[in-house]
Amino acid sequence: MKAGSLMSLPKEINEFFQIDGGQTLLIKGLPGTGKTTLALEIMNSLCREHNGLYISTRIDPRRLYATNPWVEKVVPPRNVINATQTKLLQSLKAVGSDLTNYYAVLDFFKVFFEEAEDMDDPMIIIDSWDAVLNYTSSLLGHDHASFEQNICEFARDLDTDLIFVSEFSSVMPLDYIVDGVVCMDQIRLPVSDQGGMRTRYVRQINLSKLRGVEIGNRTYTVTLHGGRFRFFEPYLEQKDACIASEGVRVPDPKEDHISTGIPDLDIVTGGLKYGSCNVLEIDQGVGKRYYQVLTALASNALKNGRGVFILPSIGYQLSSRDIFVPNNVLVSQPEGEDPVSWGEELQEKW
Repeated sequence: MKAGSLMSLPKEINEFFQIDGGQTLLIKGLPGTGKTTLALEIMNSLCREHNGLYISTRIDPRRLYATNPWVEKVVPPRNVINATQTKLLQSLKAVGSDLTNYYAVLDFFKVFFEEAEDMDDPMIIIDSWDAVLNYTSSLLGHDHASFEQNICEFARDLDTDLIFVSEFSSVMPLDYIVDGVVCMDQIRLPVSDQGGMRTRYVRQINLSKLRGVEIGNRTYTVTLHGGRFRFFEPYLEQKDACIASEGVRVPDPKEDHISTGIPDLDIVTGGLKYGSCNVLEIDQGVGKRYYQVLTALASNALKNGRGVFILPSIGYQLSSRDIFVPNNVLVSQPEGEDPVSWGEELQEKW
């Protein structure tokens, strides 16, 4: 297991595969939601180098490495199995002469588990399982459920972690057989624009079932930026948050623009132009979470030598002493009726 890569996955998935060998996971979702990328990221994070086996009904090794060059370290070319319909049926002919034999299909997949048995902490991905069942439907008949049960038993008996990838998001018999089920989804977010309406999408992973694992957060927002799966921890408001003077200073993106204090937001917006008036629209359900954006802006402005004036929203008490002042700065306020005398005494004291 590669500890340095664990942060790319939710902790619940990490804990799930640490329970025991032979874990079975079903990844479901509509096309384009990131199922394959998630499966490969799990293998990259939890499987040792060259101990991954990828059975694909979609693409050959050349295209796999072209779209995911980082995969080759954990899945060498010899471990990428071309299981397209033509290749799969040709291989089944070599396994058993009677193509109507249920066990010919079972023996075909059993070979992969026996090969993985010689590896340390092996993992197999079957992408996609729906295509496998479709290609072998004439051979399996109505024994799909029995076939799936036997495949999962192979994985558990040989301590080989197994990931199924499915194009269907609805509940299926396999959901009840496997140890875990996660669903990838895309949610449409309407965003107002000057030209009318433009549409944005956000990806989510839903942890439907992880046997033996306490699911602390059932849904995570995720991204496939750069062709890699990454997730975002849920927002937790820190009431004692303050701006630390030792924090990283974000430089201005342009000569006539100031930084928002958030590098990714600077990339999207280009920063805030000098003399401009910028409006931050807050939708329902956000609450006061947007103050974290203002905190970053104010913090970075101070670090860049600028002054900051803040007028809090109505009904919200915002303490500049607790939030917007670096922890190495002391804030003093006049005491008594004579502020001049108070200031002179303070100067003598310091």
